[in-house]
Amino acid sequence: IDAWAAAAKQFGHPLFVSFAKEPNGSGFPWSGMYCGGDEKVAASGTDTGSGTFTGAIGKQGKLDLTLSVSSLSPTGGQYEGPETYKKAYRYVVDRVRAKGASNVIWVFQVMNFSIPQDDWNYIAQYYPGAGYVDWLALTISGAQYPDDAWSPFSPLLKEPYAEICKLDPSKPVMIAEWRCGEFPKSGSKADFIAEAFSTMKNYPRLKAAIYWDETWQNEDDSKSDLRVDSSPEALDAYKKGVADPFWIDHPIYRQTAK
Repeated sequence: IDAWAAAAKQFGHPLFVSFAKEPNGSGFPWSGMYCGGDEKVAASGTDTGSGTFTGAIGKQGKLDLTLSVSSLSPTGGQYEGPETYKKAYRYVVDRVRAKGASNVIWVFQVMNFSIPQDDWNYIAQYYPGAGYVDWLALTISGAQYPDDAWSPFSPLLKEPYAEICKLDPSKPVMIAEWRCGEFPKSGSKADFIAEAFSTMKNYPRLKAAIYWDETWQNEDDSKSDLRVDSSPEALDAYKKGVADPFWIDHPIYRQTAK
């Protein structure tokens, strides 16, 4: 951790870091379900943290957003899985800051819908506190496998956006990953992409979106192609989406030392 922090400081430019993403899911060894899950622990009270971040990404020029996060933040901790995650998150942030890497912008990234959908595993259970997070972030997944249920983009964002915004009244939100596979028998990926670009414009705190461009072969020899160019139609929809002047191609931010 110290070596990484020293290298980040030497890099010198603003660096978005999503540490231990999607803890409310089942895809990683740091997921809450693998680290104690719903086992009860004593509540840990409150945490303090400090720092200021200003800036934005978005269409209408800069958002003059100032996040003053020197405050008490209730942990809401009751369960072993989320408590273990928060301790690890804070530990890493503290060590990186101790090495002077004030250019690191910390991103708290969760899945839009928790797996499992139980009280102990909700997004809020994992929030490390205002002093440890600069951006709130979601992963939004359309169909990724041939047998996945097809969904349009809008319902995948609506409730999770409201849920994550409740963690803090002013922090900017990003979709740190959004994606959809090319499965013509289930639905139109081009329509999914077009709807996504249209829908995201309706969420005022959403200031960045990153498409997760990936493909893989499944064990049954089927293919999951989530790339933007998985078909001419999907690529055309993506090109039209990013051509909208609502979106810019680089981050606009200003950061002060934590």
